[in-house]
Amino acid sequence: MISKFFVIFSVVFVLSFFSNGIIGYGQDIFKAMDPSGNQIHSGIYISGFIAINLEQNDINANISLNSGTQRGEPIRGARIILNNVPIVEGAAGNYTGTARAVLGRSSTVMNSAGETYGGGGNIKLLIHLGGELPIEINANMLERLSISISPVQRRGVNLTGPVNVSWSSSGSNNEKFNFAIINSNGEIVFEKINRTGRGMELRMPRRSVPPNGVYTFRISKFEKRIDRIQNVAAGSYIDIYSDATVTYSTFK
Repeated sequence: MISKFFVIFSVVFVLSFFSNGIIGYGQDIFKAMDPSGNQIHSGIYISGFIAINLEQNDINANISLNSGTQRGEPIRGARIILNNVPIVEGAAGNYTGTARAVLGRSSTVMNSAGETYGGGGNIKLLIHLGGELPIEINANMLERLSISISPVQRRGVNLTGPVNVSWSSSGSNNEKFNFAIINSNGEIVFEKINRTGRGMELRMPRRSVPPNGVYTFRISKFEKRIDRIQNVAAGSYIDIYSDATVTYSTFK
């Protein structure tokens, strides 16, 4: 009788262990513990970009959070802070927002080697997922871009005629830039990618000319990819861009 009771007790104990352990782990699959006892989230896949405009001192972010891989279930309800500014969740698992650059036009930043650079902007992104230990991503941006559009008439920019687009960069002359015209909804209505040099003459086909309205002209350049992010799923990345924009009314 005692032997049978012992066997039944052992089976119940083992089942209870697996229920609280493995099943509990399955419900909490994204959480682990660091040596200090804080939670880390190694099953979170992070992707997206951060673009910094040092002419306007703005930092724009578009970040997606998914379960395990880029095609995993969107992760909702995260708290994301970009340079002390919360960025909001729009579509499920996608977070966008704008913050200010830390450093102004005439400011300087010193690295760990004691070297000083001028006109930079530090980027700090914190992702809180309910644990005590946030995911932290840091980057330095020192690139400065500017863009100019001409001619600009009283009514704005006539996109049916030739438009001169010029830009300058604090980087080298061998880099590639992306040009885009963006509507008030943030949608790209026209673009040219991988342009070289310092400008171009824009001749848009009539069918590509946006209707009358206010549009943003943007030049951007890919700077680097941050893909060594601690405590997240393999393959996670954040692309860093520098950009410059001007906004005009357009007509045709």
